[in-house]
Amino acid sequence: MTTPHVAVVIPCYRAKGLVAAVVADVLMIAREMEACCQLLLLVVNDSCPQQSWREIPPHPQVQVLHHRKNRGVGAATLTGLQAALEQGCQAMVKLDADGQHPPIYLLDLVPHLLEQQTGELVLVKGSRYRWPYRAGAIPWARKIGSILLEPMARAAIACRNLTDVSNGYLGLNQLSCSYLLAVSLGPPLQNRYLFESSVLVRCAWLGLELQEFAMLPRYGEHWSSSMESSAMVLPLLRFWSRAALERLRRSYLTSITLGSGLLLVATMSTLLASYLWFTRVGPEISDRTIVSAGTSSAFTTASALALLALLLFFLYDYRSGRDVKVLRFPALLKDLKRKS
Repeated sequence: MTTPHVAVVIPCYRAKGLVAAVVADVLMIAREMEACCQLLLLVVNDSCPQQSWREIPPHPQVQVLHHRKNRGVGAATLTGLQAALEQGCQAMVKLDADGQHPPIYLLDLVPHLLEQQTGELVLVKGSRYRWPYRAGAIPWARKIGSILLEPMARAAIACRNLTDVSNGYLGLNQLSCSYLLAVSLGPPLQNRYLFESSVLVRCAWLGLELQEFAMLPRYGEHWSSSMESSAMVLPLLRFWSRAALERLRRSYLTSITLGSGLLLVATMSTLLASYLWFTRVGPEISDRTIVSAGTSSAFTTASALALLALLLFFLYDYRSGRDVKVLRFPALLKDLKRKS
């Protein structure tokens, strides 16, 4: 039986002093996994001004792909994934070059991806928030951003227990990667720091099963990132707001469901209550005129019906969503031992 090939894609930009250690760690893990698969490292130099990729020693399992100009982490990841498909890799994993994604999780993640049945569409992602990690480990801007973004992201893709939406530790089997890269299927993928979020939206649109595994990030003394977390919060809020509105449009306006009926009742009742308020109830209160029983009853009924229909709609929409499958990898225990 042919040994399956698995690609580890590492976008490289402003990772001087970091990316070489990441590659070395992946190669060490690769030696442990030789019995089950052959790991191929695809480092994508996204026109790094520091020429970080030059720190990587030559190795037969390492390929360096180059962008002539900087195109963003998303574009670099897509370049690596496309190269992995062209080389017949059965699974693909994306790691960041800054060292925050411990390669030790490849020991469990790669076999899990290779075990997916033919026809299975799945995206497996890491999560820093499924384990009670020490408070000072994760930068404050990322924690605040996550608190703001996660409810919006869950609403945007109808996924009830999604966490850590910006985590770039991603795994795909070959078929899922092929669907993800098909340009004509689903909303477009973003080239820069919105890439991970756009992957989640596209996967939800394509019907990929979302799975998460708990991981411990590495933020060492010399860790740095090429992206400013605090500057990303507002663009991400705008992105997820648009994604949520688009899902509601696609789910309830372009198709007819019970939720569509509830949304229609809520809208019509709200319009009626607003009309009665501005034309009858409000002016009569301002003139200190007694509001007639008929007008008062109509306004109260319309308001109550709007509120009830809206509450039932949110309940229906929530129950129509799906849960993220939570994976518990033994590698987490190994990582804990290494940190203790």
